[in-house]
Amino acid sequence: MAGDKAPGARKVLADEIARPFQEEIQKATRAFSGDARPKLVGFLANEDPAARQYASGQSVHLSATAFCSSDERFRNMSLRKRLRWQIKTQMYMA
Repeated sequence: MAGDKAPGARKVLADEIARPFQEEIQKATRAFSGDARPKLVGFLANEDPAARQYASGQSVHLSATAFCSSDERFRNMSLRKRLRWQIKTQMYMA
């Protein structure tokens, strides 16, 4: 049967696997202060509500692991131009 387990087997939850890695990441990112923390920028190329919801969920997760994040929405600009602009502005801000 599908529900039977082998002797000595147990169910392993993803949280058990992820927890030590999340703690290690949190410890490493706490060493940075303010704007020096790692930042993930998500580029949303359209107004799809599902994409915005996904990005919002990722922001919550990233803030829980002490990362900075932002969601950039853009129109009338190609992704390549937007990435160049983002890199250029971040270099001047550092």
